[in-house]
Amino acid sequence: MTPLEAWSVFFANAHKPEYRSLMPELSDVKEEVNMANSLLMSISQDEAQQAHYRSRRIFERDMEHGFAVARKEGRAEVAASLLKHGMPVQEVIDVTGLTLEDIKRLAPA
Repeated sequence: MTPLEAWSVFFANAHKPEYRSLMPELSDVKEEVNMANSLLMSISQDEAQQAHYRSRRIFERDMEHGFAVARKEGRAEVAASLLKHGMPVQEVIDVTGLTLEDIKRLAPA
């Protein structure tokens, strides 16, 4: 069985409990299928583990979003300081990666 065929069988049948006993045979063909099968078995054991896994993924996504917001806010603070010290707007855009619209929001009216 080719690796592509092994993955096809895995994805087509992994959600069916009656086929899970066949997965170790596929894992002999492809080590990655074995890893995927192990992960599938570990996260599908019970509702509590599934809930924990989903919760962890949500937490990780929220943390990444928070970091992205913090990075943008930090760049905005740097941009405001650079503008205050007389740096031309285009240079501030080049240095911080902010857009012209972001810079305009920083400038006092």
